[in-house]
Amino acid sequence: MQNQIQKLFLRDALKRQQIILTSVVLFILGVMSLSIIEVTKAANNATSNGTQNVTAGTLAIDNAPANLNFPDSAPGTNNSNYNISTDGVVTNDTRGTLAGWTLYGFWQTNWLKSTDANIQMSMNNDASGRMTWLPSGATITNVTGDSGGATAGANNNFGGISSSNNLTLVQSNNSADNNGAGAYNMTNLVFQYDITTGAQTGNYTTTLNLTIT
Repeated sequence: MQNQIQKLFLRDALKRQQIILTSVVLFILGVMSLSIIEVTKAANNATSNGTQNVTAGTLAIDNAPANLNFPDSAPGTNNSNYNISTDGVVTNDTRGTLAGWTLYGFWQTNWLKSTDANIQMSMNNDASGRMTWLPSGATITNVTGDSGGATAGANNNFGGISSSNNLTLVQSNNSADNNGAGAYNMTNLVFQYDITTGAQTGNYTTTLNLTIT
């Protein structure tokens, strides 16, 4: 009788063990199936959002020659030349408005003798001291702007000094798509000055003012 009871308890224990093992196996299979489902649901593409902030640009002269050194010449010499060969005038329009621009120049003073500013050589549009520049023969190279986006001003004589006698050096090409946007470099600009016959010996200086608007 005792052996039969033990067998019943043993049989019951084995059934419980089988039930537990079956439950564990079913749980593991369930987890695996969920994992497989998650993998099959994963996307085969993705997106990333990009941002770009455009800051305000400027209209500027990025470079101009520090010095214009005309050659030594005697009184009465016509067409004393100076050529800006490499250190050019660089304009740069990064405003993004395509509004166009003009760069003009004028001489602030007559030629002033270094040792005595009261001794001067005038700048007039006549034989008494003619100052000329020749932009139309200069070279304009696009740096960051489109080719043909800037055009040279006309060859001309300065009528005198101060801003009231300014002349156009280079300007945006309003017929171009970019209307002068970007940077342009003008080189090979020729200046000519007719030294007056009564000029005193010595070194003279003046200042060329360039403005872009």
